[in-house]
Amino acid sequence: MYFEYGAGKRVGRDVDVGLVGYGTWQLSKTTGSDFAGDPTKYRYAGIGPEVQWLAVNRATWEMMIKFRVYFEFAALNAPTGTSAFLSFSFHLPKGD
Repeated sequence: MYFEYGAGKRVGRDVDVGLVGYGTWQLSKTTGSDFAGDPTKYRYAGIGPEVQWLAVNRATWEMMIKFRVYFEFAALNAPTGTSAFLSFSFHLPKGD
């Protein structure tokens, strides 16, 4: 199971900053005839900053750029680390 959350604030006309986080955990048992690992179900969580910028704002289309970093913690039967994501999203008008 995976749960993600976030809260942010607009700090400029085209920029939002915030805090994001997630939690993930295994719900079912690990099975299989060749499984020889730790049978404990895994879980871990992450939290970190996010910045979102409205890079293009035109009448015909928009582009958002988002950067977020997760610092992972509270791991059980799983490795931890740091994850960074850069994403681009586009909003195009509906065709007539």
